Amino acid sequence: MSFEGYRVPAVDGAARVLFYVGEATEPVPFARIPSGAGLTRTTARRVVGSLLAAGLLEQAEDRRLRLGRAARRLGYLAQEQLGLRQAARGALAWLVQEIGETAHVGMRQGVKVELVDVVDAPEPTRVASRPGVMVDAHCSATGKVLLANQPEFFEALRQAHRRGLSRRTEGTITTWPALEAELARVRETGYAVDEEEYRPGVRCVAVPVIDSASRTVAAIGVTSSVERLPRARVVAVAKALGVASARMTAALAAAEAARAGKPPEG
Repeated sequence: MSFEGYRVPAVDGAARVLFYVGEATEPVPFARIPSGAGLTRTTARRVVGSLLAAGLLEQAEDRRLRLGRAARRLGYLAQEQLGLRQAARGALAWLVQEIGETAHVGMRQGVKVELVDVVDAPEPTRVASRPGVMVDAHCSATGKVLLANQPEFFEALRQAHRRGLSRRTEGTITTWPALEAELARVRETGYAVDEEEYRPGVRCVAVPVIDSASRTVAAIGVTSSVERLPRARVVAVAKALGVASARMTAALAAAEAARAGKPPEG
């Protein structure tokens, strides 16, 4: 889909204000923003008011403006996604070579899971996925892993789907008690399985990816047909996923150390 020609002037103005304030070396007085962002004083006041309300800007004690908590959070998420993609590539390539199935890494986006990177299996018959695809959390293996290990994700999903969960196949979990029991099993075993819950004939296995602060930041998984990935193979695949996850954790730690300008531990 092309978005060329689709522009909202107010959003363009807000972006200019954010870049102007963000690139400044110190908080900026409002008086400098109209000329700095190329806006009239009235428009600048409206834009700044909206950005303050959204948490994208905040005022220092002297009422000068700086980037707000929401803007800093967006910057962190962008860095996190970039770091995850870089860390994922080697782990996914190893995983595909090791088990011969399509592998992917997913992370939370709102109440869904985004596949941030995918490496296809070399076999001509494979279950295809693409980076950027958004999947339902309650019926995907990556989603179950994240829901089981990110309480805030689980609560956000519950608030968004109070009346019940959507059904994609006959095997989809659609009630909260059943999902909670499933997530307890995920925490106990350390891995999640999508048993034809998202697509008929497709099985997926996933495990968590942990960062240096012991937080679950993503899930790494394998997707294949039920013929190529029978139940008898699930535990072995989960063990291989555990190795790939450890590789990602090490890569994330090394990237974090490099950004901090210090050698990685170990």
